[in-house]
Amino acid sequence: MNVSRRVLLSLVAMLFAVSPFALIAADSGDAKWTEDFKAAVAASKKTGKPIMIDFTGSDWCPPCMSQHKEIFGSEQWQKWAADNVILVTADYPRKAQNAAVKKQNEELKKTYKPEGFPTIIFIDAKGTELGRWAGYGPGTGAEKWIAKADPIVAKAKKAE
Repeated sequence: MNVSRRVLLSLVAMLFAVSPFALIAADSGDAKWTEDFKAAVAASKKTGKPIMIDFTGSDWCPPCMSQHKEIFGSEQWQKWAADNVILVTADYPRKAQNAAVKKQNEELKKTYKPEGFPTIIFIDAKGTELGRWAGYGPGTGAEKWIAKADPIVAKAKKAE
């Protein structure tokens, strides 16, 4: 890697490190992840979309990494997510994490009690749980994942 590219990548990394609740662009498409739960709640209130919380161990959990690559990285899922949900990452990495994010994620863990990693929990803007599932089986595919999530999202739309 040449020096100017390394410098540019370092600057981008520092920019994201400055904000404890930086938006995280997913692998492709328009869906965006955030670590800022309060901003997600505000967006949910504004749009009427439910919040999807991904309880993950991004740097140590093989099923979490597989789910992100195989499902969340797919174009089909990206479009579905952008159209249907507000995305929140509640990450519990082994690497260092911003203190405010870590504190917020511990509160989310106490409130929603995920059953391991990964756990996906859908909530409305008031914090009411709409649905959940734990674990991820490789090879599930975006289509099956979406089919499982659609009834939960439909429940949120009926509640509006």
